[in-house]
Amino acid sequence: SSDDKIGLLAVQPDAATGLVRISGEARDAAALTDYITRLEAQPSLQNVHLAEHEIKLNQGRPVVRFNLNATWAGAQS
Repeated sequence: SSDDKIGLLAVQPDAATGLVRISGEARDAAALTDYITRLEAQPSLQNVHLAEHEIKLNQGRPVVRFNLNATWAGAQS
């Protein structure tokens, strides 16, 4: 579900708890909102929410660095 406006830095699934943490950078807030909407539409993810974000400079341009949390529907309980 990524595109040229989103750069993923890490995806950390935890099968034991069913949680997945997604870290990355978005070109802007609108790109991040669109990305969250696309993730919410995935049948394997539920309860996608923004855990934290901050504006950083990357090569002189502002980007939104973010961490998302979600419930992974494929995890073993």
